[in-house]
Amino acid sequence: MNEERKRLVVGVDGSHEADRALRWAGSLAKDLNAEVVAVYALNPLGEFTLSLPPFPSRNLRREFQAQLEDNWCAPLRELGVEYRVVIVEAGPVRALLETCESVDADLVVVGGHRHGTFSDHVMGSVAARLVHRGITPVVVVPPNVAAEPRRNSVSTASSR
Repeated sequence: MNEERKRLVVGVDGSHEADRALRWAGSLAKDLNAEVVAVYALNPLGEFTLSLPPFPSRNLRREFQAQLEDNWCAPLRELGVEYRVVIVEAGPVRALLETCESVDADLVVVGGHRHGTFSDHVMGSVAARLVHRGITPVVVVPPNVAAEPRRNSVSTASSR
């Protein structure tokens, strides 16, 4: 029986919450022999701002992607997990939803915040918006959770 490889999409942004989610997803991916797709949402206006001096490089996007892979995805390399980095020019919710659809994701993982920001209260958190707008199961890794999923969550995720 040749079962298709599972894909876990993880939102990354350099925050402690995203790092915790990436480590959690990496541990689950190792147990499932799944691929992790690390997604960074790059606001097009943010890219324009980054391209202004003192960042004159025309290869800024490639340099940024290399930095994401070298720094933020180090835990995935350490675990020996297959992964790739995707940079999407969109807000975080749209970037994650589009990536989930394009890679046929089995699960999307994001880090939860202890206290939401003012904009979270007005517009809703990324996690809440993913739950309401997406069709892929969502895992929100809360603060102070171990970097490894509980073993019973592995059997639940692999039964999909």
